[in-house]
Amino acid sequence: VGKTEKQTLGNLRRLLTARCKRDGVACEFAYIKEHEILSARILEPLEEFKETIPYILHHHENYDGSGYPHGLAGNFIPKGARIIAVADVFDALTTGRDYRGALSIDQSVTILSEMRGKRLDPELVDLFIPAIRKNYQNPTKDPGDKIV
Repeated sequence: VGKTEKQTLGNLRRLLTARCKRDGVACEFAYIKEHEILSARILEPLEEFKETIPYILHHHENYDGSGYPHGLAGNFIPKGARIIAVADVFDALTTGRDYRGALSIDQSVTILSEMRGKRLDPELVDLFIPAIRKNYQNPTKDPGDKIV
């Protein structure tokens, strides 16, 4: 990434952060919603990542069209982005947060099932759940233990 691109992205990040300190939680969420756009811009000049940029840019699009940044729905969302979305949700559910502990595999699978056709691609959820159940039959096993 060239110096100009770094400066532009850095300035944008500082502007957004300063505004969020003033405007509070709603602004923080807006800043969070910008991370895929910033990530895509960082990767744009790198030829090796051209193919994956749409996946990164659209991994928060929801299957029902309610996501961001562009409100894409169904098969208009690149398949790679839909795959990342399923893995991202699973990771978020099974990772502890400041406001809650990590959810169990069973709890996470239940939530993923509820998201079928709404937030997540139903076909991909149907492929993912049996794979998760097979790989994490031991309830004490942490999903982060097995990195592919």
